Amino acid sequence: MIKKHVLFLLTGIVMGSKSVGWNDLVETDLRLHHSGDYYQIHLDAYADSDGIHLVFDVYDTLMYALIDSEGDIVRQSVLDTHTMTEFPSIAGEDGDLYIVWARNDDLILKTSSDAGATWSNQTSYGTLNDEFSGLDAEADDRGLHVTWSTETDDDPHSNEFDTHYILFTASSGWDGYQEVSNYGSATLGGNPTIALSEDRAHIAFNYGTERYNGYQMQAEGTAYTRDKNLNTGSWYTPQTLHSG
Repeated sequence: MIKKHVLFLLTGIVMGSKSVGWNDLVETDLRLHHSGDYYQIHLDAYADSDGIHLVFDVYDTLMYALIDSEGDIVRQSVLDTHTMTEFPSIAGEDGDLYIVWARNDDLILKTSSDAGATWSNQTSYGTLNDEFSGLDAEADDRGLHVTWSTETDDDPHSNEFDTHYILFTASSGWDGYQEVSNYGSATLGGNPTIALSEDRAHIAFNYGTERYNGYQMQAEGTAYTRDKNLNTGSWYTPQTLHSG
C-alpha cells in the first residue's frame, strides 16, 4: 500500500497588488491511497474565500475535500464509488461549486451552494463513448463550460480522439453541444483544456493522442486552440499552437 500526501505551494498575496512570490510548502492531512504499481490519480483544485476545494479519484472512489490555507481539512466527502470514475474537474462561480467527471460513457455533474457541505443529486450527459483521454471545466455567470475528449466514432480502437464542448446551466441543463475538433486540419483532438475570458471560451487540444492501460501518452502531433464567442455562440477557426 502506497500512501501519498497532498502538498501545496500557496502564493503570497498583497491586497490591491499582485502576488509577491510563493509561500512555504504546506503538507495536508489528506492521504491518497492506492494499490498496484500503475494506478493514476487525477486531482483538480479551485480556490475561493471559503478555502481550497479539491476533487480527486483514488482507485474506485471520487473524493471532495475543503482545506484551509494552512492545509487543515475543513470537510471531506465521498462523491462516487463507481470503478469507471475518472478525470474529475472542479470549478466555481459566485458561491456555486461544480464538480464534473467521466463515468463509463457519461459526464456526471454535482453542484453545491454551501461550500461543499452538501451536494446535489447527480445529473448526467451521455457521450456515447467510454474511452476518455481528458476532461476540463471552467465556470462563469453563464454556467459550467465543459470540454472532454473520447475516442473517435470512426474507429473506436484507433487511439485517436475527438474533442467536445457543452455548457451546463441550472435553468436549461446541458445545452450547446459542439464537436470542437471538426474543422480544417484540426480533425482530431485529445487532452483538452479550457479557459474563459470576458466573452470567449478558449479550448486547447492536441492532434495526436494514444491511450494505454488507463494511462495517457501524448504522441507527436499538432496542438491547437479554438475559441467560442460566448455572446453569439459562434465558433472561430482553430489556431495552431505548436506543430508536432
